[in-house]
Amino acid sequence: MKLLREIDLSRQGGFKGRYRIYKARWVAEAPNMISLRKLYCWLFDKQNLVGSFKIYEFDADLMDDDQFCYLMDAESNSVMELAENLTFFWPEIFDSIFVHGKLVYADYLAVDPKHARHGEWAAIMRRIIEIEFPDRALLALKAFPIDYDTIDHTRGLEIRQRALMRLYRRAMGVRPFPGQAGEMGWMYAIGPRFIEDIPIATP
Repeated sequence: MKLLREIDLSRQGGFKGRYRIYKARWVAEAPNMISLRKLYCWLFDKQNLVGSFKIYEFDADLMDDDQFCYLMDAESNSVMELAENLTFFWPEIFDSIFVHGKLVYADYLAVDPKHARHGEWAAIMRRIIEIEFPDRALLALKAFPIDYDTIDHTRGLEIRQRALMRLYRRAMGVRPFPGQAGEMGWMYAIGPRFIEDIPIATP
C-alpha cells in the first residue's frame, strides 16, 4: 500500500483530494490472468469531507472474451456489466484494448451537491488519472445516482441520471456508449495516446 498522497488544485488551498493506491492483485485469485489495482480518494473542502471516489485499473493477459467476462464477474456486478459492454463493443478485447494499454474504471463517485457542479472534484480526478494511470487505453465509468434508493420513481431516476451524464461529459470528457449501454449510464473515453489506435464504440 502506498502512503497517502494529496492533490491540491485550488488557488486558496481549500479543495483537496487525498488518495491511496493499493498493491495489485489477481482478479479471482487466478495468477497471470487479470491484475487489479485499486485507488481510493477522499475529497475535502478545507477540513470537511465532501466526497469520495474509487478507481480500478485492470491489466489483462492474452485470453478470449468469455474468459475475461468470467473472471471479471468474480469482482463485482458492476465490473461484470462493464466487461460485457466492453466485449460487445470491442470484440477480442485483448487485441482491441489491452494490447494498447490498461483499462481504468472510475466508480462510486459521491460528491456533496454544493460541490458537484463546480468541477473541483473532476479536476482532481483528471489529475490523479494523469499521474497514476498514464498508460490507460480506456477510461470507463457509469453515471448512476448512488442515492437511487431515495428517489421516488423511475422518471426521477432517469432525470438524475441524464443530468449526471451531462455533467460527466462536460467535466470528464467521456461519451455515452451507443444504444442500451449508454441509456443505462455507461460512458467512456479512449486514452489520449491511443485515439488513433482504438475505434470509437459503434452499435
